[in-house]
Amino acid sequence: MMEGRKMPYDDVIMEKLDISALCMETIERYRSCMKGQTPDAPCLKLLMPEFLVRLSVLKRGNKDKPSPTIAGLLMFGKESFIREEFPNYFLDYREELQGGKLGWTYRMTSDDGTFNGNIYEYYNNVMGRLVAHGNHEFAVNKMKNEDGRDMVVNALKEAVSNAVIHADYYGRQGVVIRKKENLLTISNPGRLLIPKEEILAGGISDPRNPTIFKLFNMIGVGDRAGSGMCRIYEAWKSQSWPKPVFEASADPYRVSLRLEVY
Repeated sequence: MMEGRKMPYDDVIMEKLDISALCMETIERYRSCMKGQTPDAPCLKLLMPEFLVRLSVLKRGNKDKPSPTIAGLLMFGKESFIREEFPNYFLDYREELQGGKLGWTYRMTSDDGTFNGNIYEYYNNVMGRLVAHGNHEFAVNKMKNEDGRDMVVNALKEAVSNAVIHADYYGRQGVVIRKKENLLTISNPGRLLIPKEEILAGGISDPRNPTIFKLFNMIGVGDRAGSGMCRIYEAWKSQSWPKPVFEASADPYRVSLRLEVY
């Protein structure tokens, strides 16, 4: 089911907060990544907080004081400040492999204290678990065509970033990513903004959180062509893996993607 624009765009300023709600360590990691992708970007010449203002992470309010936007808080904020605005905010990553005594062999959540709890660090940590060499990597160690490694890695980046970009953070149950031996499931709260058929066909982009989308795009993740889901399907097809399953459900509203390998 689709929805209209009922929640505010993510560049809305949160005037009750200031820059102290953001984690500078996360921002420095993002800026370093950006330098690696686009070293000549003009905004990299700016000092804090003008760099963040240029990216719409901060905006100047009525008193000309820079305050975080919704996007800035979610992308780079400290978890305690994020939950004050989004009581249902929760990011969950689990590896459910053989031998797990608690139903999982590894788990990371936004409130467990192992990282700063924002969506940028969550994305990086999840990708590190999925594509790093070792017994916990997913898909890349089962490829039938080594030439397609970049396609598979980029498809995983697209799938994970889609979940945090399109999530409705006022919604229930949070972003949940579960990795089994041969199956990765990714789900996030929120209704679809455009029909499922148009998402699968590609060519239309309507991100729920456009500023967050832009921030990922500036480090080489995602594009404005609406082709992300197509690239995921093509990557899986190149390896002759089962066709990905993309679904939307209600009560609560969630979107999910199943990626199976063998």
